[in-house]
Amino acid sequence: MTHRSLRIFLYPADEDIDLENYAHKLVQERRGPHVIDVSVYRWAKDRDLEIAFVDNCWIRVPVTRDQVLEFLRTNIDPIQNPPPDDWESAFTCDRYVIEEEEF
Repeated sequence: MTHRSLRIFLYPADEDIDLENYAHKLVQERRGPHVIDVSVYRWAKDRDLEIAFVDNCWIRVPVTRDQVLEFLRTNIDPIQNPPPDDWESAFTCDRYVIEEEEF
């Protein structure tokens, strides 16, 4: 059985980070609503987004605020895991990184 971990980090707007090798500056984690079992890789590939491979099972995808909200809206299960009210307002920055590890 395949399991996925998913984290969403702020991506500092004032610098570019090598997402394959350097992560400790992505320190402010933003927790969104629970996401159903979806492949971030497949979602990013379908949208022709940059995918940084940390290793063969771990990726990071830099996204805009609109893209991270679209990802979460598309993949939230509102019945099993309803998001808190007004969850979208917590996303106030321009850039984020969606990180997925498959194990």
